[in-house]
Amino acid sequence: MMDSSEVLANYYFTHGDIARAMQYYDVCRNASINVGDLSEEYWSAVKIKGDLCSAFYLLCKAIEEGDWKTYEEAGDKFLELINEGLIDELTTEGAVMSYRGGAIDGINEIDDAVRVYSKYVKAVSKYFDNIIKDRYGDFHAFVEEFRRGGNYENIASALNTDISTLKLYVVGKVIMDVVKEEGLSEDSALEILAYLAGLGLNPP
Repeated sequence: MMDSSEVLANYYFTHGDIARAMQYYDVCRNASINVGDLSEEYWSAVKIKGDLCSAFYLLCKAIEEGDWKTYEEAGDKFLELINEGLIDELTTEGAVMSYRGGAIDGINEIDDAVRVYSKYVKAVSKYFDNIIKDRYGDFHAFVEEFRRGGNYENIASALNTDISTLKLYVVGKVIMDVVKEEGLSEDSALEILAYLAGLGLNPP
């Protein structure tokens, strides 16, 4: 039931029928409540699928209602899955879509903006870390490829993204490395990036 509901939900979501996608994500996330006794390994897989459907359900709800707080809640669900080790295209893209697609645009208060933008940068970092690992091996190999005559336009196109998001990823990685060398946390680096963005100092 979970598998078939998720497949239908993903189909409707990618084809823009958000109301119907939301309906099937709801079925998927509630299916885990009614399962019987399962082995620990199988229950873990069922729980992850249910949590992923819950995250997409919230994203659909946010799209339907236009509430930035629901977008943030959806993004947080995706980030929880990423932190648990589910680092794939669905979770990372879902997180980026949630924070960038609605949360950031609807915020007025600076504290809210810094918090959400910090999480957005973290989602972008996880998203591209995953892609670059598959394509280049690691971040340093990616940088070397760029130094050998690449340019942002070609690399952005190859990674199926826009130049500004790619620049945000690269600058974010560099700042995080610098901040870590100073003995500060990743969250401190993310906060610095958020404040820079708030001042209009986006990656050049």
